[in-house]
Amino acid sequence: DKSTALEINYTNSRQVVLNGIIQLSKPNLNSINDLVFSHLYQNPGKSFSKQQLEEVAGQKFSKTLHKVVENLGFKGDLAKAFFTTSKNDILFRNPITRDELNEMGLGYLKINR
Repeated sequence: DKSTALEINYTNSRQVVLNGIIQLSKPNLNSINDLVFSHLYQNPGKSFSKQQLEEVAGQKFSKTLHKVVENLGFKGDLAKAFFTTSKNDILFRNPITRDELNEMGLGYLKINR
């Protein structure tokens, strides 16, 4: 099924919104979370190193990429669906189809809030 199952929007007021109805977070303006997610959101499907994101943000940051994802409101299955994250690299997928969810073994998501 190629229909969109999950989609994230990043609004002009910095709200991270799931499927147009659930606000996951609202990062502070020009915070690490805002700058990093803004870049990932504009470049879905592309992998970035932590160093590249630090260059985009204009500063080094001590928190892990896993922590950035968590701070943005993505936890558990939701984080697995939208992000591939390692110590040094991150990839944001958006939107996600039903087929993609099934391939990831996430036919039914458990939402941890």
